[in-house]
Amino acid sequence: MAKNKSKIDQAVAWVFTLCRIAIGIVVSKTGYDLANGTGSFAYYESDNIMTGVFVMSIGIYFVFTGIRRQFFSDE
Repeated sequence: MAKNKSKIDQAVAWVFTLCRIAIGIVVSKTGYDLANGTGSFAYYESDNIMTGVFVMSIGIYFVFTGIRRQFFSDE
């Protein structure tokens, strides 16, 4: 199989990678706000900080899988 991708395929792959990273950053920021009880979650009644930490870890997972998929693809 040919390992050479066309320029359009490479550009689309980068756009998807950047979107995945942006979504991961937004999810991480939301988890941080949830853990701190700030922003949209200022009046959210929760004593458990682990919910925010869990959401932050999901966002970090999105970012790292996007980077890993772009740079270390096994095609």
